[in-house]
Amino acid sequence: MDYYSNTQFEEFDRLVEFLGFTYGDSIKTARNVFIDLDEYIFPRKANKQTSFANHKLSIQELNLRFNRLLGEFAEYETKFPGQKQNRYLTINLIDVKSSVDEELFRWSYYNHKFAASQGQDQAAMNEWHKLESRIDVNKLARFKALREGNLAFYMHVINNHQFFDKIIFAGLPHETKNETQYGLDVAEEQYLTKSIRDNQAQGICRVVENGLGAPVLNLVLKFKLLRKLNIKTHILANSRKLNKYLLLDIKALLAYMEIQETNINDCDFVFLINDLDLLSVIPEVNTGKPIFTVDLSQESTPNFSYMLLRDEGFEQIFGYAKRKADRAAVDAMIRSLCCGLMMFITKRKFKEQLAINYMDDYFLPLSKSLSKDITDFQTSIDMLTEKLEKEQEVAPLDA
Repeated sequence: MDYYSNTQFEEFDRLVEFLGFTYGDSIKTARNVFIDLDEYIFPRKANKQTSFANHKLSIQELNLRFNRLLGEFAEYETKFPGQKQNRYLTINLIDVKSSVDEELFRWSYYNHKFAASQGQDQAAMNEWHKLESRIDVNKLARFKALREGNLAFYMHVINNHQFFDKIIFAGLPHETKNETQYGLDVAEEQYLTKSIRDNQAQGICRVVENGLGAPVLNLVLKFKLLRKLNIKTHILANSRKLNKYLLLDIKALLAYMEIQETNINDCDFVFLINDLDLLSVIPEVNTGKPIFTVDLSQESTPNFSYMLLRDEGFEQIFGYAKRKADRAAVDAMIRSLCCGLMMFITKRKFKEQLAINYMDDYFLPLSKSLSKDITDFQTSIDMLTEKLEKEQEVAPLDA
């Protein structure tokens, strides 16, 4: 069974290999296809800086490029008649605040705020008009054309949803929707949700929180469903009071993976989040269950990772990831969760990924921050290797 993904994330590559499958090198030949639409429409090799946030393509050209993807699916059907191709599409929606300057962001905010009030919020209207008179006409026109063109294109995708098994619109972060509340990006996400419902495409199309469109999640979910596992977890933060947006991210991730939240005595694994810097002692976790850990401390504070490695309870760690400086917290959550879930899917501990995450998330950043070579941490690396090698493979769930 071959897999093809046009975004070759390391965790996805290793996961496919760990499950015993091989990569297909073409959409036209692979049985399971994971497509990041941004990468497909704007290939990074050809357009290093171009994306849905800043492109200059017409709606006609966008549709043409998307139709080429449908054409590649058709070629698979011609080559392999009667064989189903599983197709997963991810579309990352663009938030306004991170993609434009402050004036355009505020124009977008007040534009939507006034529209949402159905013409009643006069203060929002005044701010909107004030900004519109101040912003360069061409600049504003380009911004509106970009957002309108993207939205029209997304509608074209929804109208063709029957060619896919799953289409994921990875939407806005919780903080944007809860703190900002208004803006063309918020309005667009609401419109897409309604359009999916109106087109009766809910079985295939979903708007989910930012970050949840990662191919690795859909691959794990596919196999979890095949095994019909009923997995339960308990969320535990070292601070005992997790930031509300981080908590929303975790809950959204668990809901997407169809994992139930329960008390620590009834769970299958504990999702342990370190949200503190400069720990001197690891808070005790009173459970004999597997632990999936996520370290959200600053890159310059490696305390938790090191203490975890040295702790006698390290054998309980089945998932580990430390937040990378240039990536969102939910990315570390996804990597730790997928690493740990391999235990449930294959009844084997995903030792390689645990080791790789320690190297990539802990030792390499630490060596750079201290201006040292990775070999200076050979003793600690040997400790990690030894601990992983001596562990027995476990089977925590009945077959």
